[in-house]
Amino acid sequence: MNLHIYALSALLLAASASARSCSCRSPSDAVPGTLPTAGQSVTPPEPYANIAAEVRKEFGDSTDAIEAAAKAGEPDYLSLVAGAMADDRQAMHRLLRLTARPEFTGPAWTDHSEVLATVLPDVGDRFFASCLAAEPIDLQRRARQAIVANATREDKSNLTAQQKDARSLEDLRGTFPKSFPQSVGSGP
Repeated sequence: MNLHIYALSALLLAASASARSCSCRSPSDAVPGTLPTAGQSVTPPEPYANIAAEVRKEFGDSTDAIEAAAKAGEPDYLSLVAGAMADDRQAMHRLLRLTARPEFTGPAWTDHSEVLATVLPDVGDRFFASCLAAEPIDLQRRARQAIVANATREDKSNLTAQQKDARSLEDLRGTFPKSFPQSVGSGP
């Protein structure tokens, strides 16, 4: 009897997690345990609107990244960031892909690295790592470099740049072990 209750609890927990990860247009669209089909929204409209407003407030002045994204074929960078922060895997994929675009250098790279460094703790290590793992190795490395670079920029100590990078990487590995596994470096 207890085994059946345990199994039923595990199934309900899994179905609940699947329903949360499948963010369809309305509850009637969602079938727990399935992925959205063509035509179904992959982000919930109301929470997404709240996230979009927060993203616009926090990153609206990231004009270099916004312009670079437009040149790279992503006309609404901030909506893309909001989608990624709403656990939209397609938006995260597109956001990560921008990391390797040649338009993202200098100030645009700085803006984008700050965005990625904000997205990671917001969406959580597990989600970010699973999205990152779906990308080519070179892109994974570049995204990790962006996040380490952002952490290093914030380090105001008297250490050398190399020492700051090493310390930042070690801190990130401790906080986000799935996104920054020990077997993977962030270096060039």
